[in-house]
Amino acid sequence: MGERDNVYTSGSWLVKAGKEGDFILTWETFARWTGEHQTGMEGEARLLQDTEEPRRFISIGRWSDMRKVQTWRESPEFRDFFAKVSELCEDLHPHVLKSVVRVAHYWHDDPSVTPSLKWRTGLIRTKRRFHVFSRPDAAAHEPTSSMDGRCTARLLRKLRS
Repeated sequence: MGERDNVYTSGSWLVKAGKEGDFILTWETFARWTGEHQTGMEGEARLLQDTEEPRRFISIGRWSDMRKVQTWRESPEFRDFFAKVSELCEDLHPHVLKSVVRVAHYWHDDPSVTPSLKWRTGLIRTKRRFHVFSRPDAAAHEPTSSMDGRCTARLLRKLRS
């Protein structure tokens, strides 16, 4: 399944003053339940807190397809969660999003440093070298090919697939 086939759920949450801790705990508990009991959730769910407005949160999670999201949203556990967070929030907006563009950037000054990758194909650029990775496990992140200087059109096509 390609990146563009994925569906994302997202929420924008403005939590009532003093209820941030309760909201975080409620969201985390439900996210853990979702990961353990719902098929279709891929990778990790994230809850992000605004650094300038600490009552504002954004959540995001990736799903394999829209049917799985609909099943999840129709579950009694989702309705219970939504009722709980509605009481903790002044404002909330749930969203279902589709991926339309993905841009990945990697830059390291030290060519021996490579980050852990969680997707099929990635590109690491170290000073003058590009490294293409096409294995999913973190232990196997040796470059499958590399080149000095510039990345050719063929390499770019491979990364887009």
